[in-house]
Amino acid sequence: MDMPARAVPASAIIAFAAVIACGYAFKWQWTGFTKDNQLWDLLHILVLPVVLATLPLWYRTRARWRVEWRIVLTAVVAAFVVLIIGGYRLHWTWTGFQGNTFWDWLELLALPVVVSFLPLWFETHRRLESRWRIALSVVLTAFVVIVIGGYRLHWSWTGFQGNTVRDWLQLLVVPFVLPATLAWFAARRESDDDASEPEADEPEVSEPEADEPEVSEPEADDDASEPEASKPEAAQPDVPRQLTIPDAATDPVSGAADPARFS
Repeated sequence: MDMPARAVPASAIIAFAAVIACGYAFKWQWTGFTKDNQLWDLLHILVLPVVLATLPLWYRTRARWRVEWRIVLTAVVAAFVVLIIGGYRLHWTWTGFQGNTFWDWLELLALPVVVSFLPLWFETHRRLESRWRIALSVVLTAFVVIVIGGYRLHWSWTGFQGNTVRDWLQLLVVPFVLPATLAWFAARRESDDDASEPEADEPEVSEPEADEPEVSEPEADDDASEPEASKPEAAQPDVPRQLTIPDAATDPVSGAADPARFS
């Protein structure tokens, strides 16, 4: 990615922040951001886009920026806890949290939380299967307890009373059913791939068995030919060089016949 392409997301974020700041500071009515808007109203606009913009960056840098991402996550959780305490216990009116129930928080955070955890589940559900099961069991147990407390024990802070099945369907279909369906199809595909891998490997395993006779025949010929080649070398004795003895009737120097010896 070249520099102009990298500058587009940063420019968009800066422009969006400038619009919000100018709407509050200079009362630009066309922005829709005025002093009457509270943090709660901004969260409905910002949470999901921020999560969707952060996920690709996290996926590309999750290995080399592991410590930095943990620091960012810890800071976000800490800031969220401080805002909750300040909004509900310290009566920070600018947060706009007072009066919002657990149902309202589900409508705000259900989809962003599921979308943010879905890529992490796809990457680690095999390696951390037991931990994911424990976490899912804890979440489901807590959710069932809250639902029972909201409808049967009249816990007003839940905001569940008065909500019908239709309201629950509107709340849960997009945040939970759609990601759960995608996760199920992904797990099904991975299981099919794992089941097809042994079938694809069977011919590869049998090929060396069929080639063994062809490979062993040259080795047997080489072993058999080695003794044959070595036999002549072992059977040849060292023959001493024969010395020619000059004939008595010949001259020992010139080799010609000596007439004196014939007389």
